[in-house]
Amino acid sequence: MKRRFELESDETGTVIEGKVGEKLTQSYLERINNEQLAGKRWSAVLYKRTVTKIGREPTDNYTLLDLEQVATIA
Repeated sequence: MKRRFELESDETGTVIEGKVGEKLTQSYLERINNEQLAGKRWSAVLYKRTVTKIGREPTDNYTLLDLEQVATIA
């Protein structure tokens, strides 16, 4: 498993992608097997690291630390 994720931000509408943190891996994989994740709203805790290299634009790297489903109002 590559332990990667893709999420669409509610705030910006952009897709955020990165790796799944080591502590979340087992529970994340269990959720994928037991639940339908796509199309639902989730609250994600991300670690953002900005990498700056000489002569290049800074890039952001994300690690998914936690994931919880957002309650929907019927």
